[in-house]
Amino acid sequence: MRSASLVTVAIAVAVSATPAPGEFRQVRSERDYMERVAGRTVVTAGAALRIGRDWTFAGTLADGTPVTGAWTWSGPWYCFNVVKDGDRSRTYCHEIWVDGSRMIVVPERGRGTPERATLR
Repeated sequence: MRSASLVTVAIAVAVSATPAPGEFRQVRSERDYMERVAGRTVVTAGAALRIGRDWTFAGTLADGTPVTGAWTWSGPWYCFNVVKDGDRSRTYCHEIWVDGSRMIVVPERGRGTPERATLR
């Protein structure tokens, strides 16, 4: 009985971390990302990043700090490096879900805490 309840809890956690299929659709390829996200601005928590079709991005963080960077596609993930104050970050890879002008970003290759964003 105990193992059955643990399985139920594990399934509930997994389902709650994934956006509802009717609302958001996972971006699974570079082509899909180019069609649905590239050329637009991603806005979240005061930050705004313009995603270029040339595999670059530029914008400002919530504190006003300017950033630039480069993005690529790897498997089912959007991966990128940030350049801030002349320093280049490590490569980050995120799972991306989009519904029109709404976006959910799941850091750490889909294992992190989902964050909502707006596409303009």
